[in-house]
Amino acid sequence: MRLSKEQLLDLEKKYNVNRLYSWSRVKAFMTSPYEYYLTYILNKKPDLPETSYTSFGNGCHNLLEKLYSGELNNDDLYSAFIEMWDNKLLTEKLNFCRDSDVRNNSIANRYREDLDHFFKNHKKMFSNIEVEKFLCAKLGDFVFQGYADAVAKDNLGNYTIIDWKTSAIYSKKDLVKNSGQLIFYAIALNQSGIPLDKIKIAFAFL
Repeated sequence: MRLSKEQLLDLEKKYNVNRLYSWSRVKAFMTSPYEYYLTYILNKKPDLPETSYTSFGNGCHNLLEKLYSGELNNDDLYSAFIEMWDNKLLTEKLNFCRDSDVRNNSIANRYREDLDHFFKNHKKMFSNIEVEKFLCAKLGDFVFQGYADAVAKDNLGNYTIIDWKTSAIYSKKDLVKNSGQLIFYAIALNQSGIPLDKIKIAFAFL
């Protein structure tokens, strides 16, 4: 469940800060301080249209959230995916590559094939799992907050923090480069009292 504005303000008072930083905000600054300035200081939206990775990725995340929260069962998962995909096609263009229609269509076809296979075959991996779990951590003078896609706990008290991904699988080098958000969640879980040796982080590529 998402925290209300009042709850977030209470956290700011608790930590005596005037801002809670999201990972997207941090990543934006790390990627391009100028784009960060435009987006978060001047509140100017980017000129480029959003790619389908974001829109369809959010749709897939929502389906998995419903599955693991019990709102959707495994038998209905695939049909729910087809419905989500078809509904988006009614209002959105499949935009995965802006530079080439041929490459865009190729990526879109592979993307659909992979997701089709995933939602046909995926079974719940954990019985004790929290989805969209709010986590908060203090690092130095800054406080960071966010929502982990899923946090699973086994019978031995071991935790696995999962980040669902609908992008292409990362290379070994990219795994390290893109794991900052998961590392932040692990730090937050550790600050809540869970020993680091009881915490694992993982990408789950659809």
